[in-house]
Amino acid sequence: MNKDFNIAYEVSPILAASGVFGDKSGVYRYSYCLIKYMSEYLHSIGSNSKIFLYTLNPHLNFNPNIDFYDLLKNKNVIWLNIDVPIEKDFFSQNIVDYPGLRFIFKKMNFFVLKYKQRKIWGKYLNSLSNEFAKNNIKIVHHSETGFNYFPKFKNVITINDMIALKFPFLQREETVEIHKKKIRFSTNCCDSIITISNNTKKDLIEYVGLDKLKNKRIDTIYLGAEDLTYNQEIPKIDYLNKLVNSTGCSDLIKEKYFLYFGTIEPRKNVPILIKAFLELKKMNEFDECKLVIIGGKGWGNTYNSVSNFIKETYPIKKDSSIIHLDFISDNILSSFIKNSKAVVFPSSYEGFGLPVVESLRYETPCIVPNNSVFPELFGENKNVSIYNNFEDLVLKMKNVKEFVKTESEFSWQKNVKETYELYKNTVS
Repeated sequence: MNKDFNIAYEVSPILAASGVFGDKSGVYRYSYCLIKYMSEYLHSIGSNSKIFLYTLNPHLNFNPNIDFYDLLKNKNVIWLNIDVPIEKDFFSQNIVDYPGLRFIFKKMNFFVLKYKQRKIWGKYLNSLSNEFAKNNIKIVHHSETGFNYFPKFKNVITINDMIALKFPFLQREETVEIHKKKIRFSTNCCDSIITISNNTKKDLIEYVGLDKLKNKRIDTIYLGAEDLTYNQEIPKIDYLNKLVNSTGCSDLIKEKYFLYFGTIEPRKNVPILIKAFLELKKMNEFDECKLVIIGGKGWGNTYNSVSNFIKETYPIKKDSSIIHLDFISDNILSSFIKNSKAVVFPSSYEGFGLPVVESLRYETPCIVPNNSVFPELFGENKNVSIYNNFEDLVLKMKNVKEFVKTESEFSWQKNVKETYELYKNTVS
């Protein structure tokens, strides 16, 4: 198989986010890092292959962020920015002054526009397909939120998790519907499927059924750990304290605080972490210890509940042992990780658990629950403590082990090499 073939990536998860930490979901990081490190890998093997970026959400053509521009600095990464015509109302809203007739014309406009939008969408897809063919694209890699069958090309998709379908009560209704559509698309239209853990692969097979997947190539390819500093110097604890002080809270002490970072929503179990921390505080040796929670608002009421609980428990901010920060840059986040006693990630279910892998990169011990993917990825890792219940969580937080330097098996270089092999086998 010729090592030169072009790849198209659907990049709506990148374009739809601002690029700040609160918007950088696991799906965002996966999309960004896959393209970034695939570009580097193609250079390293002497391939002339090019990467083309496109979106199935045309309104996002006008919404690039800084991360996206960074991707386009690579000579082998090209943006397919296809213009979409703007349709005006067919009937003028000022055509008559009678309210009844205006209502009729408004309805007529709605149906005419819907018809026109379908035609425009068809033209947009046709334009994309023509661009793919013109640019010798062989692989179309669909995203979490952007997927559409292109019959003349090899279609690949990544399944990050099956949480929305396994636990629909833990997700928004529209999220569940999108995931149902994505799984139907994966089953009916894709030549190859990537899962980011064996646990996710097992969940996929259980949900869809082995018979419907028997002609599909399904490879498990682990994610890597991104360097959150982007080659900048990691800020010192003094800098973190200036940030913490600006919120009215008192200083942190290096390796005297636990850290959680990620979206705050029901599945992440942040209230359980808070309860465990307060149990720990009852022990005299943890008087100076604090809990730092970094994360933006997800769905549900958990964010508000957490914020209100902290305010009620510590009405005087400078006395608070729990510090909640919303959005910070990746570089500052790396310092919070590096200086913490341990990162605690109490999620009830994960497809991978990227914050744990990222924390291990900064030589910070982690504490995770005994569910979903965690035993598979970290069962043998000396720097990760796996707890079985609430009492065990408190115990593991009390007895955090000192970090032991080991070589990580999670790297984006390894990820893209295995992904490229899947592409080659799919094309051949």
